[in-house]
Amino acid sequence: MATFDQCDHLARRGRRPRRGDEGRHRVGLWYRSGPVRRSARVRWAGSCSGGGQLRAPGVQWGVLFLDEASNLGHTTPTVNALARFSLPLDSVDAMRAIDLEARVISAVDEIRSGQSVENDFIECKRDWPKENKARQLAGSLNRAAGDPVVYIIGIDEKDGTVHDVAGTDILDWWAQITNKFDHTPPEMTRHIHVPVGPNGESVVAVAIASDRAPYVVKTGSANPSLEVPMREGTGTRSARRDELLRMLIPVTKLPEVIALQGYLRATYRPEIRRATPQGRSEHQEEALVCNGSLRVFIAHNGRETVTLPTHIMSGQLWIGDEAFATKVGPQVLDKDKQPDPLAAPITTREAITVTTSGAVTLSFASKNIPPQKRRILKNSPSLKLDIDLEVLGGARPVRLTVEMRREDGRLIKSEYEEALGKWEVANSEIS
Repeated sequence: MATFDQCDHLARRGRRPRRGDEGRHRVGLWYRSGPVRRSARVRWAGSCSGGGQLRAPGVQWGVLFLDEASNLGHTTPTVNALARFSLPLDSVDAMRAIDLEARVISAVDEIRSGQSVENDFIECKRDWPKENKARQLAGSLNRAAGDPVVYIIGIDEKDGTVHDVAGTDILDWWAQITNKFDHTPPEMTRHIHVPVGPNGESVVAVAIASDRAPYVVKTGSANPSLEVPMREGTGTRSARRDELLRMLIPVTKLPEVIALQGYLRATYRPEIRRATPQGRSEHQEEALVCNGSLRVFIAHNGRETVTLPTHIMSGQLWIGDEAFATKVGPQVLDKDKQPDPLAAPITTREAITVTTSGAVTLSFASKNIPPQKRRILKNSPSLKLDIDLEVLGGARPVRLTVEMRREDGRLIKSEYEEALGKWEVANSEIS
């Protein structure tokens, strides 16, 4: 059962909550649970304005709406909205078992497809790391800035083969690692066995919290005897002064962002140079343009205001194995159409300001794509779009990865432009 402490009315587009709505009536719930957006019918016990409990395990945030004479799977959350909620930070685990398992399975799939998955937050180990790897772990934790670091133990990152690591007691191993830390060792928040093969093969997944940085390790020598390590690429070095200061500055909790719906269109424009019958010159440069929009839901995970500045939003559109710079920005509503700041994020030309969970629309455009990519685009069944949203006071940007699938339809061609296709959102991931 999930518990939340604030629940704002959203009666602008639906009827107002009435006495008896809570407790006795079924309500619909559009919510985030792990890596998946879901809908469900649930019992809501609480008041229409003060808060209450959701009888649905693992729910972190979402929208409650009246489930009246509508098919739940096709109900728009903002219509007949009863309440929007976002769980306080201390009411959910830093990483639940299902989240950890999903991340590990995804990483193993990428390894087996020939991709590299190791980064500042994930380490793959063929065997249990020795105690001399405590420095490397501390460097990863100091870099993570509050996000958990995951060790996947029992898999070879080079070829994806799984190795048996059952002979080691995980608590004994962890005691050896933490013994190398000075005073405040990290906390192992969760460890589970994750099946990753049809024949019963499994790896051990370990989630380690980084919320008490800086982490200091013993060097084993007299001078210096202690060090604050920092992970950089595949290596580890001593942290610089500015990095130490950043660890001590309160970090803004990153929001979660999911693409609800959206599209991308690709258009080819041939070069035209000619004189019109009226004697004027007509000139059109050859160009290949991809643009579109995304409706995204921003989950406000903390209590402070979160600001996403427009001028440092960026994106990359992947065509095959090449990435092309993509300009990203919010669609700005007129002042008289802006929502109440307590009901949804506010968009301006300068930034998106988030005080509560809600949806906004992002526009994007890629204009520097070589015209030679025309044939590839015309035959691409899917495209990938990465969007980076910088957060003021955040340790890193929020990265939204959107997979898009081609939509069937007739492609229109004229002497001025040729439609190469339209793609719509299939799924999205946040990292």
